[in-house]
Amino acid sequence: MQKEDFTILSSHADRPFSFDITYVKDGNKKPVILFMHGFKGFKDWGHFPMMAEYFARSGVFFIKMNFSHNGTTPGSGDEFSDLFAFGENNFSIEMDDVGDVIDFIYGDSFRHLNEEMDFENVFLMGHSRGGSIALLATAEREMVKGAISMAAVSDLEKWLMKNDKENWMTNGVIHVKNGRTGQNMPLHFQIVEDFYNHQSRLDLKQVLKKNNKPIIAFHGSNDEALSPSMLDDLKSYNPEIQDHVIDGAGHTFGGTHPYHSCELPEHTQQLAQRTIDFIGNC
Repeated sequence: MQKEDFTILSSHADRPFSFDITYVKDGNKKPVILFMHGFKGFKDWGHFPMMAEYFARSGVFFIKMNFSHNGTTPGSGDEFSDLFAFGENNFSIEMDDVGDVIDFIYGDSFRHLNEEMDFENVFLMGHSRGGSIALLATAEREMVKGAISMAAVSDLEKWLMKNDKENWMTNGVIHVKNGRTGQNMPLHFQIVEDFYNHQSRLDLKQVLKKNNKPIIAFHGSNDEALSPSMLDDLKSYNPEIQDHVIDGAGHTFGGTHPYHSCELPEHTQQLAQRTIDFIGNC
């Protein structure tokens, strides 16, 4: 099992952020998955590293990335040490971060890995809000073949507007509690302004209506954070989406942080195996 860490600069803010690769070195070209975390998440949350190994053992070249403004820094691991950056995050930044990673892996710095990567079979995968970004970025990036979403937010505008917009606009910021760390994490109103300034790029309904790339979307039947009806929303936007409910699964498909088990959660294993089959049939 081969692993390697990378740090690159974001194109929009010259801010360093990290991604890593996990694969089995055998000289065979493998389909590539670029995975992105969700809100208040990071690439090494919970069982994500174990999930990367599971995919790698199944013949996938797996990449997982941090977003540049997720509140962590390349040296901070799982600590939200930069809450100002967290507050300055928005969907456009995350879309651009995905583009930066894609551009990097297609560049000279990855040339030594070309024999291990099948660039004709690159897929984006994301959890929760990261699933929404994966769906949007797949439509935007010509070289991406398809997408995999895990409990994706189906409507980013509604996700934003569950908050008190008038109070948010007046004060310029709201705070969300991180149940794990106890931190009150800021969300600056600029995320709302960014959405409306780039709505054609960020409107999942309109983007997916025009999509002709293969997509598989998962949701847990017992998701406590985002209603399983969001999977129905995605399917209504594009009937060609392969939708799968994982019976009994919660929002994280069995994962917790920290994650102590030596086995990948059963619900994540189900999702991963269906994903591997999906990629093999694309």
